[in-house]
Amino acid sequence: MEAQGTVRYNDRELEINASIARPGDAIRGELTQLILNIQSELLTAEFRGQTVATSGELAGTVRASGPSLRQLASWTGTPLQNAVGLEQFAVTGRLTVGGGAYTFSNAGFSVDQVRGRGDFVLSELREKPYLSGRLELFDFDLNPYISGQAPPPVPEGQAEVAAAMPDAGQTSQPTAEIATVEAAPRAVDVLEAPSETPIDFSGLKAFNADLELVTHAVLIQHMRIESSRLNLVLNDGHMASTVHNVSLYGGSGRGRFEIDAREPSTRMTQDLAFTNLDARHFLTDAINFGGIEGRAELSLNVRVQGRTQSEMINSADGYAHIEVVSGVLHGVDLGGVATTIRNALRGELIAPEAQTPFQGLSATFAIADGVLASDSLSMNTTDLRIPGIAVIDLPNRRLDARLAPRSPRGGSWCRSRRAGRLASSLTRTTLVAARWPISHRGSHWWRPRRGPQRASSKFSARGLRRACGPCQLA
Repeated sequence: MEAQGTVRYNDRELEINASIARPGDAIRGELTQLILNIQSELLTAEFRGQTVATSGELAGTVRASGPSLRQLASWTGTPLQNAVGLEQFAVTGRLTVGGGAYTFSNAGFSVDQVRGRGDFVLSELREKPYLSGRLELFDFDLNPYISGQAPPPVPEGQAEVAAAMPDAGQTSQPTAEIATVEAAPRAVDVLEAPSETPIDFSGLKAFNADLELVTHAVLIQHMRIESSRLNLVLNDGHMASTVHNVSLYGGSGRGRFEIDAREPSTRMTQDLAFTNLDARHFLTDAINFGGIEGRAELSLNVRVQGRTQSEMINSADGYAHIEVVSGVLHGVDLGGVATTIRNALRGELIAPEAQTPFQGLSATFAIADGVLASDSLSMNTTDLRIPGIAVIDLPNRRLDARLAPRSPRGGSWCRSRRAGRLASSLTRTTLVAARWPISHRGSHWWRPRRGPQRASSKFSARGLRRACGPCQLA
């Protein structure tokens, strides 16, 4: 039996064309073949499978597409509030409908310029869409959804092509261009003052989710992640994620992070560890600082809270550790001071082309109220051993440091007090590789002693900041 006609639902018309093989079986609660075509302003769909008419259950294959996923969700009674993008969409695969849930298996899909595949269930939880299951996402730009910039529209018909099951063997190309909008501002930018503009996390309240995610290349702010595998739970604005593995900048990482946007003042927690990173490219993209080259290990355990970037930086607490091996410090030539003080006095040792090769560079920072402090700063070159202490005051954009360069053969590297003070000044500048010019006050930074200088065992970010004194960043 075939039936066709037009119905009106929520002030919009749908054209329906249905073909039922055995209507009597369907009425008696038995399975029967069904072909269903739906056409409307917001949805074009074709279903081929089986149905039990009395219960409304369906099972079969589906092809569906539309101009706006946001408008479709609102029309069907589950609006995606405060969502950015989520316009043109398409999905293909096997669909089972029943019990208030839409279960997709072996499905391909596209939304905006994001495409992927997986097995997932779409239902409703606390009057919001609820998405659960396993998704694999191919190369995409996350910046539109974290910066509030609408992604560019997909060319007509492209969404349906993208939703067709992608090649299972496809891999991302490291140089492939996948950016769709201007990169979102960095969370911390050492060359820019923190923003006072409120950060909008309302998109986290648009829907709830419990997902296992596998991603190919992803752009986040200025950073590019080549691949990742994680579990993500989203519950009324509280997102928690466990990152099992992430590949980026030639290295890898793992850990967990949370964003709690249920209150106006958002709380964020990061506990992440990375190994074998390309330090220069990673730090340039992450914090806009390209003064250190080498292979790096980095661990972070940081908590922030606030409504703006400035408030979050001011509230940062936790710790961080970085270790770089077989690298180069750009912007300064520390070894040149040992060769001749005349070069230092002429300013030839601090320049964009100056370099200091090193064997190892490491520091562990305690973090309190946006201030990073370390009493374990260490740098080793073939000619020098440079222990020190340092304070980086992010809210006030200040850098305080005290370094004690020493020869590996013993004794003080600089024999005279004048040379010692000069070396201290130069080594303080290298902490920002001459990208942040600094001025310092007084000569109390350098006290030549025989043997290594000891930092206080009662160490804290606040205490070390008081002990060092200020150096204003220009």
